[in-house]
Amino acid sequence: MTQSGQIVGSGTVLNHLALADGTRVVTPEDLLPAVQPGSVAEREATEFVRIQRRGSWVSGSSAIVSLVGLGLLAPGVVVAGQVDRSGNSTGSPILLIVSSVLAGTGLIGVLVGSGMSGASAPHRVQAFTAFDESLRQRLGICGSEDETLDCDSATGAGRGGPLLVPIRR
Repeated sequence: MTQSGQIVGSGTVLNHLALADGTRVVTPEDLLPAVQPGSVAEREATEFVRIQRRGSWVSGSSAIVSLVGLGLLAPGVVVAGQVDRSGNSTGSPILLIVSSVLAGTGLIGVLVGSGMSGASAPHRVQAFTAFDESLRQRLGICGSEDETLDCDSATGAGRGGPLLVPIRR
């Protein structure tokens, strides 16, 4: 298993975990069946999923509000621009104002929802980083990469090196 990422500035951002069979684990949610309950990896994966879902909900519902506002914008312009035969304005700008507020609020909500999804990235990194130790705990494995020991045996008292090797590109 390897951790992979993309280089951003001076650091590396983990964006997936590559298993020995070539499977790419992109979302920490997929790690949940394999990690120790209550472990750092489990907590971080759960938090990642919670933030992602909340961000998706905020973005989706805000997009709907924005679309409603945009849909009302054209009728609002028509109503606000109505004039009688003598050239006096008879239209009310209220629909135009409401539609503009809805469209703007919805757009801001979409941006906030996207930002919430981006805020989940540190939880992805922590879940992927802590996966190795959590998997060892769940399986009762001690030792190094070259040597696997049962943690309950007399020789398996200590934790070994990582099962995962970070790839820096």
